This record gives sequence, C-alpha cells and structure tokens, in this order.
Amino acid sequence: MLGTLIGIARLSTNWLLSKIATVYVEFFRNIPVLLVIVLTWTIILNAFPPVRISWLPFGETFIFNNLRFGFPSIVGGDKFGTFQVIVLLALLAAVAAWIWRSRLFDRSGTPHHRVLYGLGTFVAISVVGFIALGGPFDITTPEIIDRVYVGGITMIMPYAAVMIGLVLYTASHIAEIVRGSILSVDKGQVEAGNALALNSFQRYRFVILPQAFRVAFPPLINQFLNFTKNSSLAFAVGFAEITGVIQNLFGQSRPAPQLLLILMVVYLVFSLVLSAIGNLINRRLQIVGR
Repeated sequence: MLGTLIGIARLSTNWLLSKIATVYVEFFRNIPVLLVIVLTWTIILNAFPPVRISWLPFGETFIFNNLRFGFPSIVGGDKFGTFQVIVLLALLAAVAAWIWRSRLFDRSGTPHHRVLYGLGTFVAISVVGFIALGGPFDITTPEIIDRVYVGGITMIMPYAAVMIGLVLYTASHIAEIVRGSILSVDKGQVEAGNALALNSFQRYRFVILPQAFRVAFPPLINQFLNFTKNSSLAFAVGFAEITGVIQNLFGQSRPAPQLLLILMVVYLVFSLVLSAIGNLINRRLQIVGR
C-alpha cells in the first residue's frame, strides 16, 4: 500500500509531492536493508520515552515507550470458539455475496457494490452471532504494574524495528514497479477517462491501476519473496526469529550443517508457497488471448 501511494505520488503534477516521493525512493532504495533496520532501531524507536514516563495517548488505551508498544486486545470467554466459527462462516458468506454481485454485474450491468454487500454481510452475521452468544469476548487494555505489562497485547521494539525497516525499504522498490507499470498504460486510456469526466481518483481507480497491476504483479511477487527472506536480518537488532534461533543453537554445540540445512528448507518452503500463491493470482489477472 505504501509503495503504491509513493509510486503514484512520483507521477503527481504537484511538484513538491513528486519531489518528496522521489527523495524517499532514492534514499531507501540505494542503502542496504540492514542499515535501514538499524537506523529504524536507533533513530526512530529509541526516541520514544523510557518505561517510567511512557507515552499514554487516549488515556491508557495505548502505551508507547522504548521497550514495548502496548495495544488493546480481546480475551475470549467460554463461547469464544463458537464465535470464531461464526466469524469464519460470515467470511465465507461475504465472499459468496461478492461473487454473486460480480456475476450480476457481468450479466446485467447493474452496479455491483461488492464491497458494500460483502462487508455488510460479514458485519451483520458477526454482530448477530456476538449478541446471540451474549458477548463471547472482552476487550482488555495494557497496563504497566511494577514494570510488568498486564492486559492487552504488546509489541517488542526489535520486532517493530524489523517490521518498519522492511516496510520502508521494500516500499521504495514497489514504488518504482508501480510507477513503471502506470507509465506502461496507453495514454489513450487516460484521455478516455478525461473524456468521461472522471476525476483523478476515479481515473486511477477504474482505468489506470487495474491495467497497471497486470504489468506490476510479476515483479511484485519477487518483492514479496525478498521481504520474507530479508527478515533473516532481524538478528542485527536482537529479534529472535528463526535465523537468530539457529545461531543461538550454534553456540550450544549443536550440529551446524544439519541446522543450516533445516534453515534453508524453511526459507525454501516459505518462498515456494508465496511463489505458488503469486502465480495463481497472476494467472487470474492475465488477459486471455484469442
């Protein structure tokens, strides 16, 4: 999402917006991803206050400090499992509503309103299930009691650094893919949109982006794979993802060749699964020739 917005911003007729997007892309795209993660850790996240003077926006609903972020969470009751099943059924019903409205549009040209029907179906079934079960879960907010987090859900700083760093870095590459894909759309398509009196948002939503993403998706698959594999750099900021766990096992006199083989297989499985999903979507997006 961030890369798409930046790619569009680079093509903006607003000089300042275009230059800001260009500086972002040229900065993050031309420095190593490991350095981006470390910069995120040392500059952005260490700027948050210490635990004893945590930042508490919106009362005590959220907690931000240089060790953890705390967010509200839910605690399931006795009927929470049943509610999860209802939510899954609601999701399936929403997909069915989406498909129904799409086929109706293809047959008759009636406005599909797929998002409205799908989201409405999901929310209606979920709300009815929640009421029928008498409130199967409660919402808890985080608290710090004697430097210990209680309630809610927390995000440790190393994880936040890896996530933010990878997003910032990968978005710069995706922005260039999106920009090039938009430029590949025939100018006549844009002129046709102007002739129909579409505004800028409508032109991108209905004319430009649907065609551009057919071109952009194959290289986007590579970026998704790189995103997954670059997560192995999390050890640089002390986050114990699978590569860090394997390195710790090395220090416990575990057999290195076998552990490295397991690590390679894990990343291989991740990559093959993502590639398979991406290829299925890509075949769905391709224009069928005659």
